[in-house]
Amino acid sequence: MTKLAEHSDLEALFLFYNRLHRDMERRLKPLGLTLTGLQALMGITRLQRTSACTRARLAEQLGLTNGSMSVLIGRLTRLGYVEPGTFQFGLKAIQLQLTTKGQKAMHTGLVGWDDVADVWFADMSSKRRNDLFGALTALNGGYNQRALDERVEKYLKSLTLHKTRGLVIAERTKACKTAKDR
Repeated sequence: MTKLAEHSDLEALFLFYNRLHRDMERRLKPLGLTLTGLQALMGITRLQRTSACTRARLAEQLGLTNGSMSVLIGRLTRLGYVEPGTFQFGLKAIQLQLTTKGQKAMHTGLVGWDDVADVWFADMSSKRRNDLFGALTALNGGYNQRALDERVEKYLKSLTLHKTRGLVIAERTKACKTAKDR
């Protein structure tokens, strides 16, 4: 007899995600977009508000590998939605920007996004919807913090001089204590 997984409630989450994802992909198909493609267009727009958007920054924001991001950006470029900007950071990092066609595709995709949300969450009270999205935001925030902590730890391990490493650890500890005291 097969034993069910301890976290079988995750099955409900993945089932919900699969169905929601399928409905969204159907809406985006006429645009030649995937859900990840739409998220990339939105991410480029978000990043352009605060800083220059590069493949690496966008990959980090979306949780994709650099290789996956290169394939995705290549596809979005072929569709005419994204183009390289005029500014280049070093040898490889090129600024990304949406074309007019890309902006229109993103807005059309967001209309579909809203339509799908209206259908999926119509029978849910606003309190339950807020609780659901609040929980998802907290989970994503926790994941982002763990990823940041891992990058910091890798950086600290990369420091070969004990004196430099000690100074960085001392500053980090001091910053953590200051943050806790607030």
